[in-house]
Amino acid sequence: MKIKRQKKVQKILDFYKHNFGHFPPYQMLLDATFVKVCLEMQINIKEQMPKYIGQEVKILTTKCVIMESEKLGAELYGTTKILKQFPLHKCGHEDEPIPAWKCLRTMVQNNNAQRYFIVTQDEEKKKKVRKIP
Repeated sequence: MKIKRQKKVQKILDFYKHNFGHFPPYQMLLDATFVKVCLEMQINIKEQMPKYIGQEVKILTTKCVIMESEKLGAELYGTTKILKQFPLHKCGHEDEPIPAWKCLRTMVQNNNAQRYFIVTQDEEKKKKVRKIP
C-alpha cells in the first residue's frame, strides 16, 4: 500500500514539475484543518511530510491562519500551538488579518508565481485549489 501511495505522489509531483515549474524544496502552506487532523491522528508533520513527498519540503504558514485558529478558541488550542512552530510567510495582511482561506487563496493567485502547495483537509477548498496550477 505504501509503495503505491508514494508512486502516486511522485507521479503528481512530476506532472507539476514538468508543466508548472514546481521544484524542490516544495513550499507547503498549511491550513488549520490539516494540522487539526494530524494532531488527532498523532502525526508529526515535520517528520512525515518529507517522507510522504519523498523530497525536500519547506513547511510554512501565515499570520492569518494562526489568527483564525486562535479566534476559534480552546477547541483548537493544540492546533494553534503546532501552527506557531512553523515559519511564518509574510502574506501582506499583518495589519488587518483576513480569513485564512482568503489569505491562502491570495498567496496562489496570479498563476502561483511562488510555486506554493496548499495543504488542507477541507473538501470544498481542495476543489477550488485544484483549479489553480
